[in-house]
Amino acid sequence: KMEFFITEWGMDLMDSEAPTVSPTALPSLSPSVSPTSSPTASLVPTKAVTLTPTKQPVTAAPVSATPTNLALSGLASADSECWNGFAYKIIDGNANSINHNCCNKYGAWLMVDLGLGTLNYVEKIVVKNRVDCCGGRLKKFHVELLDADKTVVHAKYHEGTVGNAQWREFVVDDGTVARFARIRHDDSIKDCLHIGELEVWGYPTEVPASPEPIIEMATGMEATASSQYNQNSVASKSVDGNINTIHHSKCNEMPWWRVDLGVMSFVQDVKITNRQDCCGGRLRHATVELLDEDLNLVESRYIEGSVGNGQVVQKVFNEETSEARYVQVSFNRNDCLHMAEVNVYGYHLMAKPTSSPTPVPMNLALGKPATQSSTYNSVSDVASMAVDGNYNSFTHTQCHKGYIQWWRVDLEDVYTIASITVGNRLDCCGGRFHDATFYFYDENDQEVYVMPTSGGIGSKKSFSVGKSFHFMSEVPQIVLFALTIKLTVFFVVAVQTSSVRDTLR
Repeated sequence: KMEFFITEWGMDLMDSEAPTVSPTALPSLSPSVSPTSSPTASLVPTKAVTLTPTKQPVTAAPVSATPTNLALSGLASADSECWNGFAYKIIDGNANSINHNCCNKYGAWLMVDLGLGTLNYVEKIVVKNRVDCCGGRLKKFHVELLDADKTVVHAKYHEGTVGNAQWREFVVDDGTVARFARIRHDDSIKDCLHIGELEVWGYPTEVPASPEPIIEMATGMEATASSQYNQNSVASKSVDGNINTIHHSKCNEMPWWRVDLGVMSFVQDVKITNRQDCCGGRLRHATVELLDEDLNLVESRYIEGSVGNGQVVQKVFNEETSEARYVQVSFNRNDCLHMAEVNVYGYHLMAKPTSSPTPVPMNLALGKPATQSSTYNSVSDVASMAVDGNYNSFTHTQCHKGYIQWWRVDLEDVYTIASITVGNRLDCCGGRFHDATFYFYDENDQEVYVMPTSGGIGSKKSFSVGKSFHFMSEVPQIVLFALTIKLTVFFVVAVQTSSVRDTLR
C-alpha cells in the first residue's frame, strides 16, 4: 500500500508520482496459476489500489520479489516446549532437529513471526515432519497465515497423517499477505506436536524503512537477585559473558533474578543458557518478565517444560508493547534458580547515559549530621565522632538504661548505597557491638528498608546492602543499634536523566 510497481499500466508508479486519474483497467487480484518460481509482474499480489498515499511510507524501496524461505530469518514460538524441543529448531534450516511440545494440551501450535512491522506475500508453506519416529502424530492440523493482529487471513486443513521424513506443501494462491505463519493441531486433538521444519516461501511487500539494529543488551549490565547460594554465584554471573559461571539462588525461597538494561528498551527476545554441569531440570515452570522503570509488569512468557543441562531456551516478545527497563526470571515455587547466561536482544529506546562515572567508593557519611539515643557521661556531640574520619575517636551511648540504644546519620541527599563499613572502638569492649540492625528511613522518617546482621565485627567489618529501591525526592538515613561504634558509609551516586530518582542498594 505504500509503493507500487505496476507494469500492466506501462509505467513504474511511485507514491510520490500518483496519477491524477485512475486507469480504466486494474490488474487481476489473484494469479491465474499457482506460482512455481519467482512471480512475474502479473503475479504480484495486489489489493484495491489507493493512488494517493494516506500516510508517510514505511516501506524501503524497492522490495525484492524473489521468493525465499522467510522463516529462516523469523522468530519461532510455541504453546509449550518439552524435552529440549525448542521452537527455534523449526526454522534452523535443519530438518533433523525438531521441536517438541509437552503433549498435554488440545490444539498445540507452532508459530513463526516474519518480522515486526512487515507484511509478506506468501507463495507456499512447507511442513517437514520429523525424520526419526512418531510421524503419525502429525495429523488433523491447520496451516494458517495471520496478520499483525494475529487474525487468520488464510487457512488450509490437513486431515490425514504424515509419515516420518515426509513433506506437505500448501500453496497460497489468493495473494495473501501476512506477518505470522502458524501450524496447529485441531482443537479436538490432544497430542504431541513435533516437526523438523516449517518453511514459509515468499517475499516482503512492506518492511520498516529504517529499522533499529538488534543488539544484545544484558551482558555486563547490573544484575540483582533475591539471594545467592554462595560468594561464587552472585547475580552478575549470568551476565558476565561466560557460560561456565552461573548465578545460583538459595533453594528455600521463591527466587527471582533481574537485569537492569539501563534505560527503557524494546525487547525482541530473551535467551537463557542453562547451567552445564547438572540440575538443569530446575529451570522449568519459570516466568520471564518484562518490567518497566517502576518494576511494573509489562509482558511475560512461561517456560513450561524442563531445560536440559547447557541448553538454550528462547522466549519471543517482539510486540509493539514489548518495552521494558528490566528483565526478570522468577519461580512461583520454592526451588533453586540457577542460570549460566541471560541474553536480551532488542534496542534502547533512548540513549544510555554516557556521563556516569565509573563507580568509585567514597565515604558519604563523613562530616554529615549525626545523632544518637543518649550520650555516655553527658559528653556533648560525640555522635559526630563516628563520622569524623578518625578511627581512634568513637561515639558512646549510655549503658544499661533499659531501652535500645541507637545512632543515626543524615546523608542529606539521595544516593545509591553499595555497602556500609563499621569500625569498632579499638581500646576495649569491642564485643558489645553484635547483632546490630541497619534501618533506612526516608525524609519523613518512614522506614523503607531493614537490614539485620548477626554476630560481632571484630575491629572493622563491611556489610553489603544488596537491595534495590526506588525513591522520589527522598533522603535516606541510617540508624544503627549500637553502644560503641565507628560508622563509615561507602556509596556510588547514580544519576538518571529526566527524573529525580536514585537507587538505594
